[in-house]
Parts: sequence; structure tokens; C-alpha cells
Amino acid sequence: MRALLQISRSAGRSDAERRLLPLIDQKMEVVVELSALLARRGVAERLLVAGEGDIRARLPGLSRQLAVAVRIHWLGDVPDSTPLL
Repeated sequence: MRALLQISRSAGRSDAERRLLPLIDQKMEVVVELSALLARRGVAERLLVAGEGDIRARLPGLSRQLAVAVRIHWLGDVPDSTPLL
């Protein structure tokens, strides 16, 4: 998610980035749950998740638990997210 927003985890982040990063981490669990809701409603979707965050280790497990792991592709760190947009 950070890569899509072009936000770096490196030192020297702006105040806005420091405030935004925890919100993105928290909301990614909601995005995985939304994917499960869409699946239950028969909506065909595919989610590409770019970047590495503090909760990244938990998200694949959550996607398996909610039976949407095949719909979510974990790309890891993506230096240039332009081709994904």
C-alpha cells in the first residue's frame, strides 16, 4: 500500500507521512475483509498489495482465514508503482 502511495519507510519522513502510515496499516485489515465481503456477494475482484508494513506479516494469514488468499497478490516492496496504477 505504501508503494502505491509512494510513501517511504525511511528516516526523515514528513509529519504527514508519520501520521498517515499507521492509518494505512490499520485500514489494510479492513481492505482484506472487504475482499471477503465482495467474494461472498459474487463480485470478481483482484487486489494487488504493494509495500511492506508493520502488519504485512499478519495480512496473508487473515486472507487465508477469510478464504480470499487467491484474490490477493502480495507484491512486497515496489520501488516504482507507476505500472500498477
